[in-house]
Amino acid sequence: MSDTTPAALDAELSAARTETVSISEADFAESVRMAEEIGKVKMAQAISSGLSLSVIRWFSSMKESGAYKGRLLVGPDGNTFRPDTFEKLCDGMGFSYRTVAENLQNFAALGERCLSEAQELGLKVRDLRKVRKALKDAPEETKQEVFAALRGAKDSSEDLKTALDVVCAQLTAAKTETKKLAEQAEKLKKAEEDLRKNYDARGQVMEAQAAKYDELNEKYIRATSPHPSDREAQKLLRNKTSREELDRKCGDALLAVAQLAAHGAAMLADEELEEDTLSYVHQRISLAVKSMAAAILDNGIDVDLAAEFSVDFGDEGEAAESGTDNE
Repeated sequence: MSDTTPAALDAELSAARTETVSISEADFAESVRMAEEIGKVKMAQAISSGLSLSVIRWFSSMKESGAYKGRLLVGPDGNTFRPDTFEKLCDGMGFSYRTVAENLQNFAALGERCLSEAQELGLKVRDLRKVRKALKDAPEETKQEVFAALRGAKDSSEDLKTALDVVCAQLTAAKTETKKLAEQAEKLKKAEEDLRKNYDARGQVMEAQAAKYDELNEKYIRATSPHPSDREAQKLLRNKTSREELDRKCGDALLAVAQLAAHGAAMLADEELEEDTLSYVHQRISLAVKSMAAAILDNGIDVDLAAEFSVDFGDEGEAAESGTDNE
């Protein structure tokens, strides 16, 4: 059973009061600021169905920061609500989400200054949409020129709607022409790069041809020159290049022979090959060697093939010869 003495009741009441009103200074200041801003929104909603620039700015900051989420707010009808989405915030403050979104698009595209001038000119939703589309991605100078023209039309009692249509049409045509020129400039840039690459490639070919021509021309001059020193230099060069070419071809031939011998050895080591195939290895390589020897001799190459390919039997051959002589 709980204690019901006056002292105990006073303690419980004090604790409940402390828990109820406890709030940090930062949260209190933020709540006061939020209440002030909401008051402005309520006033704008009560005055007209449109949104003032300050209200649009507030909605923009709320959407960007999300500071409204989880807060207990009071709408223009006096009812409290706790929005968790931006759409619910708009509805709770008495504005449709579509209206707020439209104004935020205008605010982002036109900027605060131009949007203020648009409201002063009395431009409607459809007019603002047309201006926003025409001024999309336009520099600040162009935006100021457009609104200056609209102000001039209004001051001169000219039909503002007609002036708006003319200005937007001119901007659209200018953007189309600018886009077309940008595409043409990109094509010209690519064509220039291709031409430069082609020119560089042709230049390299011409340089190589010129170097080759200079080399051949120098050889021709030396070959046809009556001067002894030129003829001697040409003779030395010819001997040097001939030897280098012979060395290269001998190297190629040795490599081919080594590959042939390695292939023959691999076949002889293959246990799955039959005796006829193994005999064919010896016969075929022997025939190839004889053909090579015949080709060498037929072309006048002085090679003693008998000495190079004779089999040296060593002491056994000498003993056989001695025994034959004794007989």
